[in-house]
Amino acid sequence: MGECFSIRQATVDDVDGIYNVFCSVQLRGEGLDDPEKGFLLSDYKNNPGFYKQQIEDLIEEYIVCEEQFSGIVAAFRGGVLDNPDFNNGWKGSPYEWDTEMLEGLGIIDVDAVGPVGRYYTTAVHPEFRGRRIAGKMKRFFLQSDEMRIAEYVVSTIVEEIFVEGLPQSMKNMASIGSNSKLGAVKIGQSSRYRCTKTVFGDNVELIVGLYITPVNGLRE
Repeated sequence: MGECFSIRQATVDDVDGIYNVFCSVQLRGEGLDDPEKGFLLSDYKNNPGFYKQQIEDLIEEYIVCEEQFSGIVAAFRGGVLDNPDFNNGWKGSPYEWDTEMLEGLGIIDVDAVGPVGRYYTTAVHPEFRGRRIAGKMKRFFLQSDEMRIAEYVVSTIVEEIFVEGLPQSMKNMASIGSNSKLGAVKIGQSSRYRCTKTVFGDNVELIVGLYITPVNGLRE
């Protein structure tokens, strides 16, 4: 039996479905996780009330992919920034800019390219990977009325996680690859940022990359 997917704007009735997708790609926090199966650091499973309310508060920014028999199988959150503020870095951790890449894009100041689209979160249930759902949801977002004014779309990707006590880091190759397929290029990288309240507790440091994609050609 073939799968039948539909992509649409989310409603408050989708809160539980979105939450369940996030839980499915949450890192387990036990030893070395397999980042190909998920890379969300927040502990969704142990704080459902908080995260469901957070999803509901931002529901207008969500897009969902629904499968005819399985329900919500993927969620995407995006928006538009009129005045980006990337020069302040990632939560106080400054970016080291790739000036050559920025010059190639004709960008002199990243905070002067607004308005820009923004990819916040993309999550696809592990059982539905490999069907190009993430790319289809992003293209759906690019077709929205609010995105008509944007020339670029940006995304911050947690590229690498360092956990105290673990012998090696985890790299987020799935998210990096997904964005690259849509033409995203890396223009900046943060210094290490200590992250708290994760599935690994508070002993976590992240490296975050800032990626930018010219929108022309992606809306078709």
